[in-house]
Amino acid sequence: MGCGSSNPQNVVEPSKQPVPTENTENLPKAISTRSVRSTKSQNAAASRTSLKQSVENVNPTSSSNLRQSSPNNFKLNYFDLTGRGELIRLVFAAGNINYEDNRVKFEQWPELKELMPLGQLPTLQVNDEFVLVQSLSIARFVAKEAGLAGRDSVEMAKVDAVLETCKEFFDLFAQQVGPQLRNATDEKEEIVRDFLDNVAPSNLQKLQQLVEQYGSEGFSVGEQLTVADLFIHDIITNLIFLDAFILDPYPLLKQNRNATESNDSLRSYLEQRKQLNRRRS
Repeated sequence: MGCGSSNPQNVVEPSKQPVPTENTENLPKAISTRSVRSTKSQNAAASRTSLKQSVENVNPTSSSNLRQSSPNNFKLNYFDLTGRGELIRLVFAAGNINYEDNRVKFEQWPELKELMPLGQLPTLQVNDEFVLVQSLSIARFVAKEAGLAGRDSVEMAKVDAVLETCKEFFDLFAQQVGPQLRNATDEKEEIVRDFLDNVAPSNLQKLQQLVEQYGSEGFSVGEQLTVADLFIHDIITNLIFLDAFILDPYPLLKQNRNATESNDSLRSYLEQRKQLNRRRS
């Protein structure tokens, strides 16, 4: 997940779709309704309105299985893949919070990019009033809304420590393995194997150490689910796609994965995602 970059991001996609850039989003409605004083500005506003509406209508996916009421309305804008937007979806699912999962089509991206904050995806629109950027910042925000950010300042600090450790690992994966998953070369097998054998173990050991030090009952911080567990789950899902036995030396991470999936709402989302990937393959 990373914190927002204009460069292509790379994640394991069961459907093997190409992974585009991180961070972009829907324009706030205020952009298209603001009054203008000249014909030139009116034309520009009309153009922005048309583009905004096209984004709003791109393959929206309802989260109808989520029923928790919230004082806020959320609209997540990201491409139709996992990538850097998936942790945010996992937090919404585990927190049982309704949101609009707006999946932007790749062919629309070049035209829409220049209208987006930072020219990136994912972004989160809140109450049609303001837009959040940077994937990890969005995930932290949603986690607070969902009660998954830690119960006090100490737990929140520990959650942040796990998140930052996960981000370092995820970024290494995106940089070293991602290009081979997007556009494989003759060296793909060697590069992936090198990452799994020489990069992943030390990073998995770091995560296991934090789970042991900060958590209990299988969770990474405290004895209940937090956004930290969801980021660990997201990373490990990508690794398991490449090596089904990669967790064998890490029993605490196996326990953490099981504890994370004990959340009924999350488990329901993961099953829906699995079924969708089967239909795409």
